[in-house]
Amino acid sequence: MSQYKKWSPVTTLILAVAMGWGTFQFSGQSLSQSADTSLLNFCQLSTQACQQHTARIQLASDVVKPMQETEIRVSWPELPADTETLVLSLKGHEMMMGVYQLHLSRTVAGDYRGQLMLPFCTEDEMTWRGEITPQSTAAQMTPLHVSLRMIK
Repeated sequence: MSQYKKWSPVTTLILAVAMGWGTFQFSGQSLSQSADTSLLNFCQLSTQACQQHTARIQLASDVVKPMQETEIRVSWPELPADTETLVLSLKGHEMMMGVYQLHLSRTVAGDYRGQLMLPFCTEDEMTWRGEITPQSTAAQMTPLHVSLRMIK
């Protein structure tokens, strides 16, 4: 006879669930830490022009409020001259709000502008992250990675 006692199926199940939950918690923590580190690659938008590659991005106001327009300006000299439109795509970081897209049109001066108006959110503050890309261009351009904070 064996000297070891077998665990009951209930004990085995509880142990398996506890180990799985612990593993999930540990992996989720490391993912959130790496996501926060990647924020260094995002251009934080405000009235202070942010430079990424050769592009400069700027908002007309420091505080972005839901359902209130604020102008966004992009100067991107390395774009081909025939690029007429840029697309800003944003996703909520703390809460899934879908994808917000805004088309930025080329001005006579050669920069791109648009009126940013983010949707209403139930939270008092929210971070939006995304990218700016040319709508259509033959040359593949590296997107501009942007982030902004919305406050009620």
